[in-house]
Amino acid sequence: MKKLILLIMIAVIGLLAVSCSRKAEPVVLPARDTIDSIDVTIGDEAVNYSDDDWISRFVSAVLDAEGTRRQSIQDMPNEVEYIKIDINCRGSVNTLFVYKEKEIYYIEQPYQGIYQTDASFDEMLIGK
Repeated sequence: MKKLILLIMIAVIGLLAVSCSRKAEPVVLPARDTIDSIDVTIGDEAVNYSDDDWISRFVSAVLDAEGTRRQSIQDMPNEVEYIKIDINCRGSVNTLFVYKEKEIYYIEQPYQGIYQTDASFDEMLIGK
C-alpha cells in the first residue's frame, strides 16, 4: 500500500513538473522598418543581406518558428556548428543562432528562448 501511494505521489509530481514548464516567450525582433541589413555568418564566411524582400521573408520565417520548452541561458549555443545571424538596426545589433540537433532545426535567441524551425529556413540562410 505504501508503494502504491509513493508511486501515485511521484506520478503527480512528474505531471505537475511537465505541465508547469512553459514554452519559450515569443521571439523578440526589431520592427521591420528599423532593420537596415542582416549578416549571416557560417564559419568564417559572412554574407550581408539588405534586400527588402529577403529581409521580409527572414522576419516572417523567424516569427513562424515554434517555441520550445528549452531555455537559452547563455550568449551562444552549445552546438559546435551553428549559423550566426546579426540583425543590424539603427544603432543596435540583435543576434540569433541557427543550428541542427538530431535532425531538428533550432533558432536560439540568447536569454529569450529556443524555437523550432525547419530545413527551408536553414536553406534560405545558406543560399540554396
